[in-house]
Amino acid sequence: SKKSGFVNFGKVCEQIGREPAHIKRYLEVELGASGTMDGQGVLVFRGKFGRGEVEVVLSKYIKEFVRCRTCRGYSTRLEKDKATRLTFLVCEGCSARSPAGAIEDGFSALTEKRSRVRRREGK
Repeated sequence: SKKSGFVNFGKVCEQIGREPAHIKRYLEVELGASGTMDGQGVLVFRGKFGRGEVEVVLSKYIKEFVRCRTCRGYSTRLEKDKATRLTFLVCEGCSARSPAGAIEDGFSALTEKRSRVRRREGK
């Protein structure tokens, strides 16, 4: 099978200031592929993706989960409200607080034979 690697994934997560697991989950859902981290911090996707495709999805993530909607600054953090279980984007600069979108699973293609999946699930 074809594989694609995001070599500087760890460094990008540091610069954005978000947890790698959150960004990884978003990329997997948007690209429709599963990914794994290797020992050197490289995110490897199952499937062939070009640099441009990953950059577009990453810029979409930054717009949704990093950039402040009020002052357009990038010094923000994600905060989870325990009472409502919603995630908010809180700006360090202007103190604005806006709801962050949820990472929603869409359609995911079946990449192996159905009989093998059914056997594994015990059906």
